[in-house]
Amino acid sequence: MENYAEFRSQRMAGNISFVDDKWQKSAPSISTLNSELARFKAVFSKLKEIGEWSLPHPLEKIKAFQTC
Repeated sequence: MENYAEFRSQRMAGNISFVDDKWQKSAPSISTLNSELARFKAVFSKLKEIGEWSLPHPLEKIKAFQTC
């Protein structure tokens, strides 16, 4: 969980980008960070569902940011 929190902190600061620098205009929005969290959570949920992940869900306690 600490690893994801650090990852998200770095993403929020604009230090980690998934696109070429010429396309990255600024740090990702809160909505983008929440969408990424939902996708990561879905991956682990699916892995548990199909029996490929037997450990506790590592992102289970991570909450999405509140948006206005």
